[in-house]
Amino acid sequence: MRLVVLTLVLFSITLSTKAQLPGNGNVQIVVKGVITDEFTGEPCEATITIKDKNGKKFKIKSNSKDGTYEQVLTAGETYEFTFLNFDVLKKVETLYIESSTKYTEQKADFTVKKLREGLHLYAKDIFPAGSADITNSPDEILKELDEILVYNRSAKFEFIATSHDTYATAPKVVEQTKSTKTKKTKQKTKATFPTLKQQPDPDAGLVKALVDSRMIAIQNLTGSFMKRNKHRLSYRPDYSLAEPCTDATKLAQNPDFIIEVSEIKNAFE
Repeated sequence: MRLVVLTLVLFSITLSTKAQLPGNGNVQIVVKGVITDEFTGEPCEATITIKDKNGKKFKIKSNSKDGTYEQVLTAGETYEFTFLNFDVLKKVETLYIESSTKYTEQKADFTVKKLREGLHLYAKDIFPAGSADITNSPDEILKELDEILVYNRSAKFEFIATSHDTYATAPKVVEQTKSTKTKKTKQKTKATFPTLKQQPDPDAGLVKALVDSRMIAIQNLTGSFMKRNKHRLSYRPDYSLAEPCTDATKLAQNPDFIIEVSEIKNAFE
């Protein structure tokens, strides 16, 4: 009997030692962190699907108030994290759980893109200045939007055409007058500083014509999306002018094609 007991004790010690080896599947690590919105930096609620090397999946959620999450995983293993919510764009990340010889914690923070009404999800310059011919096609953007329409089924989007790369509001310069007083004469004198004369804003008719032409080009480019998701996509011309700009070359940095989130809501509320 003593020999049997001694054998069992030695066997138990051997198993315990193996469990403490770095990377062994029996060592558990508490992985915890915070999920934040890439646009605002604020905490974000998201459903997190975790998949191990064998394809086994399970889901957890980050806290809706502070974005925190916590999960026990196996040391020395790599997991796939998929983030998604009705207002969060799908994102996939891989996380390696550090090898350890004892129970410990590992911090892993993630950022996601959270949708909200009025958000400019994409903004790109696709037209040459003063033209309605698309020379910089937003193919990758449209491909991403197509996937978003699949996973974020409650979201609606609007295609916007602008002339911000071509027309800007004329700079407004105010003439400045400065009063000075000398100690000797104790008299005030006024000095007027020369200023540039204000130029008139671009003709509204030219702005409208350019934007309308660009809107037609965008409709032709994205027409296939309207067939599949007509109720979730819309178009809007923006006839506003860009911010005042004295250097016309800088206008090219302004986007003339924008995709805006027009509606986002939780279908279960």
